[in-house]
Amino acid sequence: MPKLKGEMEQGYNGKDFWIKINGQEVSETEAIEAVTFTRKTNFYWFAMMQKLLDPGINYDYLGQKTIEGDNYEVVKVSFESPESIATDTYQLYINPKTQLVDQFLFTVVSKEVTDPLLMRVNYEQIDGVYLTTYRKYTKSDWEANVINDTWVEELSKNIKFNQNLNKDLFNK
Repeated sequence: MPKLKGEMEQGYNGKDFWIKINGQEVSETEAIEAVTFTRKTNFYWFAMMQKLLDPGINYDYLGQKTIEGDNYEVVKVSFESPESIATDTYQLYINPKTQLVDQFLFTVVSKEVTDPLLMRVNYEQIDGVYLTTYRKYTKSDWEANVINDTWVEELSKNIKFNQNLNKDLFNK
């Protein structure tokens, strides 16, 4: 949303998605659709490693691959869902030393992105849970070769659990 300038605040209260720029609510359909997509996607990527245990996930072992001197176990992940729901494909690169996914390829079928994007992640251990607190992604091919060295970076900071937040914080 390049035309929206200023400090952006996004929210979801379990029913409604909303966005504010510099404290002012924005109600344009395009902005609400973008917030709906990013709130869902950011949550999924934040909790993705734990969600890989959910039912309805298919795994295919693709073998080993060396990237930039590191050896990885490569696993394709796909999802069972009704035909009316777009499902993405993920290709995970698992570091055999740490057992963590250092990077993955993914599609965004709902946005008609079927060529893969490459996501690289760093973890932080918070209250005993490994979370991807740094993510960056760019265009790639299915061999995890970077096509475009322009990266989008996403940072999560000051993560805390059990904060007893007032649910009204998530309302407009």
